[in-house]
Amino acid sequence: MRVPRIFVDTPLQANTTLTLEGDRAHYLLKVLRVESGRSLILFNGDGFDYQATITATQKKTLQVEVHTCIPIHNESPIRLHLAQVISKGDRMEYTLQKAVELGISQVTPLTSARCDVRLKQDRAEKKMDYWQNIIISACEQSGRARLPSLQPIQAFETFIKQVHSETHRWILSQELDSDNLSRLETPKAAMLMIGPEGGFTTEEIEAAQQQGYRGLTLGPRVLRTETAGVVALSILQHHFGDL
Repeated sequence: MRVPRIFVDTPLQANTTLTLEGDRAHYLLKVLRVESGRSLILFNGDGFDYQATITATQKKTLQVEVHTCIPIHNESPIRLHLAQVISKGDRMEYTLQKAVELGISQVTPLTSARCDVRLKQDRAEKKMDYWQNIIISACEQSGRARLPSLQPIQAFETFIKQVHSETHRWILSQELDSDNLSRLETPKAAMLMIGPEGGFTTEEIEAAQQQGYRGLTLGPRVLRTETAGVVALSILQHHFGDL
């Protein structure tokens, strides 16, 4: 029987007990239908997995005994920052999910000239909460013990003018000559910027170049925005990371 792996937003320590409630308790009780004595793996983003056992269940809560903590060493050797223009429907969800599986350390949702998604403040806050849960679920599934950081939604023109720590910054575009990745030294941190379904405008590409972004292309065919992110991250991880 598979041992459920659950994120909890609370400090964890071996040889302690805690109470699980809210969404995580609902999932365990109503979806997985766990019972007392069931083993769990808990994590809170500190880089460890905590082996635990359910000691008691109630209608909406569970009592859990934490036994041991195990360091997890599966983070990518390169810190990858994905700056992704928001896409419609479940495409953004797919991008975030796969990006987490591929080892990104940070993601910034962007708006741009051709972005079809316009979010008012209340809806944007709900989307951020939803995306955060997508990231958490992807970490639970992929075995990661550190959560990638989700940055606030930003406008493209504001984002590119900021000072970023990444030594390599790429903008995905068929209008630019592509960097030859095999000729580059492995960076400690890199950024990948992916546009909307209609791509970045010429003005946006030129503005990014002026801020030090370099071109990256993925061959002669036009990929959907959610496909482009997955493919590009896979290529960067292959060249510089651990794929």
